[in-house]
Amino acid sequence: MQNKVLVEIYLPVVEVVRDAFIPINKYLGEVRTLLVKMVNEEAGFPYLIEEDCMIYNKETGDIYDLNKTVIETDIRNGSRLILL
Repeated sequence: MQNKVLVEIYLPVVEVVRDAFIPINKYLGEVRTLLVKMVNEEAGFPYLIEEDCMIYNKETGDIYDLNKTVIETDIRNGSRLILL
């Protein structure tokens, strides 16, 4: 079994789309922090995490519980997510 999945991350505030491998055993709250760090490093500009920043399923609009691990959700290879 793979320990990471490849997802597409969309940040509408700065109109950035990136592919990212995310670990399936991490909580989504930790994944959110990793994704923001990745985008900051690649794009060269800061994207500040707001207190209420969430991860959404781009297809359904469902909000993911940041207290669940990736494996406990429907996030799989090819999932399209929004960080907002």
